[in-house]
Amino acid sequence: MIRVKEALLSLLPRRNSPRENIIIRLAQGSRQPATRVEQLALSVLASQGAIPLDTLAERVASELYREELRNGAGVLDIGLFGSRVFTSDVVRELEAGDGVLWEIRHEQGVR
Repeated sequence: MIRVKEALLSLLPRRNSPRENIIIRLAQGSRQPATRVEQLALSVLASQGAIPLDTLAERVASELYREELRNGAGVLDIGLFGSRVFTSDVVRELEAGDGVLWEIRHEQGVR
């Protein structure tokens, strides 16, 4: 699921995020969530409305990280990397749900 190289690279500071002005919002009449990422994302979107993709990805990744720590993953490498170890996988799942569970749009003047 997680590649160590990607996890290490995600820890480096980024100057400009390519997803900087991308907003995600719930789609009407969407299907039920099938994965934990989808469940968490839908929960955040339902309570907060449209938000930047990066913000949603960070929130979902943080919750996944906390869940893994509660399940004892702190003794593994995950304890060293933090929640960012999940971010790239979360973004991939969010992008896969575009047009099904939510809508992802580029908008100017966001952030």
